[in-house]
Amino acid sequence: MRILNPNDDEMIFYRSTDNLYGRRFWRCLTLILVMVYIVVFPSDVSGQGNQGQITNLTVNDAPGQGITITINTTLFATTNIVKSNLTFVLVAPDGSTVQVSQISVPTNTGPNESWSHSWSISNSTFPSAGTYTVEACWSTGKASNCDIDFAISSFFSVPTLGWISLPLFGMAIYFRWKHNAEKQSLSKEKDHGLE
Repeated sequence: MRILNPNDDEMIFYRSTDNLYGRRFWRCLTLILVMVYIVVFPSDVSGQGNQGQITNLTVNDAPGQGITITINTTLFATTNIVKSNLTFVLVAPDGSTVQVSQISVPTNTGPNESWSHSWSISNSTFPSAGTYTVEACWSTGKASNCDIDFAISSFFSVPTLGWISLPLFGMAIYFRWKHNAEKQSLSKEKDHGLE
C-alpha cells in the first residue's frame, strides 16, 4: 500500500476528481438509480405483493323472466393467503346496485392452489331489462379493497315481461270491458222485460 504525500502530483489529481465526481455526484446518481428502479419495478403499496388472481369469472345470460343466473369464479393463489374474502357486486344497467354477496375464501390457501365458487340468483327481482355487470373483488382479511385482485363480467337479463306485458294487459282490459258491457246489456234487457 502506498501512502500519498499531500504535495504529490497524484494527490492533486485525486482531490480534483473528488470535487468533480465527489459525494454530490454519487448521491445524485444513487438517487436517480433508485427512482428508475421504483418506476421500472413497481411494488404493491400494502407490502404483500401479488398474492393471487381471479382467473375465471363467467355469468350466463337470462333472456326470460324468472331465470336463475349462475356466477362462476375461480381464484388462483400465487402465495400463501391466510385469510381472505370474495365480494360479488351485481350492478343494474342504470348503475344501481342490485345485490351484494360476500363469502369467505378457505383459510390458508397455499401457493399455486385454485379455488372455485358458484353463486346463483334469480332475475325476477331485477329492476329492468338490459346488460348487467358483476364485479368480483378478492381481498385479504375482512376488507373489501380488492387488494388481491378484481374482475368484471357482464350479462344480459330480461327480468320482467316488459313490452310483452303491455299488449296482454290491454287485451285483459278489453275483454273485461266487453264482459262488463255484455253483463250490463243483459241486465238492461232483464229490467225492461225483454227476455
